Amino acid sequence: MNRLNRLIILLVFGPAMICAGIACNRQVVPASQINVRFGSYPSSEEISTYIIQLEKLHPDYADIYEIGASWEKRPILAMRITDEKSGDPEKKPAMYMDAGHHGNEKISVQSALFFVTYILDNSERDPLVAHLLKTRTLYVIPLVNPDGNNAGERTNKNPNIPVDLNRNYEYGWQAGFDKDRAMLYGGTDPFSEPETRAVRKFVLEHKNINIALTLHSGIDRLHTPGFTIQENFPQDQQEYDIISGEAAILAGRNGFYSPALSPLGIAKGGGGAGTTMAWLHANSIYAWTVEVYGDGKYPWETVDKYNPPEKHIEDLCNRWLKPFLYYWSTLPNLGLYGVKVKNDTLYITVGNDGKFPMDALVQVWKKGQKVYYLSVDNLRENSREIMIPLPPEELTGDFMISLSGNTTTGPQNDIFKLSLSLSGTTWSISTAEGTFESKLPLMNFFK
Repeated sequence: MNRLNRLIILLVFGPAMICAGIACNRQVVPASQINVRFGSYPSSEEISTYIIQLEKLHPDYADIYEIGASWEKRPILAMRITDEKSGDPEKKPAMYMDAGHHGNEKISVQSALFFVTYILDNSERDPLVAHLLKTRTLYVIPLVNPDGNNAGERTNKNPNIPVDLNRNYEYGWQAGFDKDRAMLYGGTDPFSEPETRAVRKFVLEHKNINIALTLHSGIDRLHTPGFTIQENFPQDQQEYDIISGEAAILAGRNGFYSPALSPLGIAKGGGGAGTTMAWLHANSIYAWTVEVYGDGKYPWETVDKYNPPEKHIEDLCNRWLKPFLYYWSTLPNLGLYGVKVKNDTLYITVGNDGKFPMDALVQVWKKGQKVYYLSVDNLRENSREIMIPLPPEELTGDFMISLSGNTTTGPQNDIFKLSLSLSGTTWSISTAEGTFESKLPLMNFFK
């Protein structure tokens, strides 16, 4: 497929977006790969056009879906980002991200688009991005409330009473919640609005979504859900504390003040009634509300607590680039790192490069018969070598290795088919199905 010249993006957006190199924590993208620089706040129509252009520019990594329409019939678009050549996108562990529930929080949309743009334009240059694309999937709805975005209003454009979409989700929804204060009105019923119904349908259709970020602005804070939502998961509190703390530290670099150090900090159980975050967590998805901008300390003068000055959009988006990559990398990723034979023993190395822990079951089959199995507990950012002693006559031929695991974020299953042969004293291993993972210490990228 022919890739469109990047100049098209400049022509489509005009003054809204200007082509230039994007920096990731000041790591400048080569000029040969022109990126979109975010110099102002585009309309819903410009955003849709840009998303479609991204898909055309990156057909091997991006797919776009129209998942619904707003009250004023503007399309709501979702993106699926992954390396489609490396496996079924729907079977990889996935992170979900949305932005623009509140139309006046335009920087949330720009932050999501900036993140997606960086990933796609660095899919083959940045080793961390390349690995995440091969092993994980990212789903993004960059703009949930296109009508509100164009009007610059918090609510949608329900012709009866405008609804705060981030109060329209089922969990914790309150009938008549702040009806007299229309900007916080949660609607006549949970999911009464076409925009939130589109989000619900999309999320529930993708069972591989393990963690989620819903982006907002107005206060410098990371919100985590209330833990009464799912009392059956006592490990939730620990996982939220670990990951929130590390994400906050990353957000506090390069001249910014960490949300964890600010008076606002990390809010446990925050976010209000009927929020996206609470509903996601109630559906067994680890979820954060990330307030990307607000009443914090910034290396510039703040005027609007919801959106930074246009000349600082790129700086603000850069602030959240590494935290977002970090969140994505925390997904558990069970992998087969190596197979070797030595002294009549088969050695299999399995690992999980994600932050979330997992227990794995390793099974080895030959000629339809299971010859070995072992449970490997609590794999988290590490690997383990398993020794499988076999009679010499059993060490040659075709094998199937099955890896399966249950994690705090869902199940994973992988099948590897390989053949072992001995020539003199040299063993050779050929793979018929499945791919060996590279041992990439992901967390080293965030030190």
